[in-house]
Amino acid sequence: MPLGRIRLFGRFETTVDGSDTSWLQARKVQELLGYLLLERNKPVQREKLADKLWPSVDASHSKKYLRQALWQLQKAGEALDSPPARRLLVVDQAWIGINPNADILVDVVEFEQTYEVCVHAPRGCLSPELRDRFERAIALYRGDLLDGWYHDWCLTHQELYRSMYLVILDKLMIDAELLSNFEVGLGYGRKALEQDRANERTHVRMMRLHQQAGDRTAALRQFELCQQALAADLGVAPDADTVRVYHGIRDQGRSINTAGTSSGSLWSTDKHRGPVPQGPVTRPGTDGQRRPRSGSSMNASRTPLAAVQAGLAKRDTAPTGLAKRETTPAGSGKRSAAPAGLGRPETAPAGPENREYEGAALIRLRQLSQSLWELQREMKSSIEALENR
Repeated sequence: MPLGRIRLFGRFETTVDGSDTSWLQARKVQELLGYLLLERNKPVQREKLADKLWPSVDASHSKKYLRQALWQLQKAGEALDSPPARRLLVVDQAWIGINPNADILVDVVEFEQTYEVCVHAPRGCLSPELRDRFERAIALYRGDLLDGWYHDWCLTHQELYRSMYLVILDKLMIDAELLSNFEVGLGYGRKALEQDRANERTHVRMMRLHQQAGDRTAALRQFELCQQALAADLGVAPDADTVRVYHGIRDQGRSINTAGTSSGSLWSTDKHRGPVPQGPVTRPGTDGQRRPRSGSSMNASRTPLAAVQAGLAKRDTAPTGLAKRETTPAGSGKRSAAPAGLGRPETAPAGPENREYEGAALIRLRQLSQSLWELQREMKSSIEALENR
């Protein structure tokens, strides 16, 4: 009994006993069979089929075209020479479906069955039987489902099967990494990136495979490819875990000091920048050259409260010989003691001694005025710096 095979991955193909057949050349007949195979678990109403395959045609004409395509498909199925119980289609007045007992092999059916096994397979090394089955499923995926067909119903299924394909490849990559089959695992990774170049998980697995193979340069370049793909396709930076893997490979062989890190992480998880270099903070000058910031600019980068506190501390630290007076409660009957070298005695000295005292006080007051002026300048710089941010 002839055995038919239908391939939906890549270009639509039908064969009987391994030889190409010409019994499904009409495009609409192929589309009818392709849609029925994708919905093979349940029959489809004739009206829905007509609307899906001829969306721009009125109902009466679309039903007519459906009857013609169905007749051609039934005639083509006769090439299989199957008994009635194993014929390709099950048809009645309102519904059309695929006979589950038909003498045909369909690549998407075998692929879906393998995917179900893959989802429930334990994580880690695969048994030889599972590995062989997953590899056969990858070989079935010759390209996107019904490649070149752009109907809405077709595009939806294309994304679904592409996701299944990536899941199976990921299981095979894990297996290859655990068995140190570097080239095999990298081959699976390249297949995955052909379908989704921004697949970050695949990039990370390939980075580790390159590292295990001793090719540190290729591992670092893989991270660059990951960065570029994520930025171009999704507008995002690599995940913190991906950056951590990159830093681990980049710093391989170095002594990494983790002292002083609050999180205990070996590497920075900043997604947008590398480690902050040590050294003076710079800013561009008028000639375009970058110069270290001045002390006032450094103070201006602090919060206003910090700047005020710094100024107050400077003010409270009186110049030499300008000590603060001690205060006494009101009504105590005592006068406060004068600071050494400045305080006015209970009876002001007369003559030359009084003039000498006033001269010293004037010098101290000028020093205090200078300190207050510097504080005002720093506060002004702080406010301007915050306004310019």
